[in-house]
Amino acid sequence: MKMRIALTTLLFLMSFSLFAQVKDIGTQSAKKKLKKEIIVLDVRTGEEYKSGHIEGAVNYDVLDSTIFLTQIEKLDKDKTYLVYCRSGKRSADAASIMDQKGFSNVYNMKGGILAWQKKRYKVTTDK
Repeated sequence: MKMRIALTTLLFLMSFSLFAQVKDIGTQSAKKKLKKEIIVLDVRTGEEYKSGHIEGAVNYDVLDSTIFLTQIEKLDKDKTYLVYCRSGKRSADAASIMDQKGFSNVYNMKGGILAWQKKRYKVTTDK
């Protein structure tokens, strides 16, 4: 029984990557996209977000999956989204979930906020 659950879970998680149409982009491309009409989603925890985020980003914590799913269901699936986290793992997962939910234009920023800061691009904190 445990083996069946583990196999089912593995197949479910693999299905996200098999059909994903998410576009991975670097920080330089992400910065250029900010000049266009794009919605920026920071999928880190609230505390991480408060410590510094890309200006205009909205915080949707992907680790709180129930709330994350509720939040993205309210978004326009035809708009363009840039998703990032600390290093790129959580944002890749979040972007994949969004793709599975029918979002048509989702970009995952490779390297996350760490790569953004390494380039010395601006971050802001809410005051």
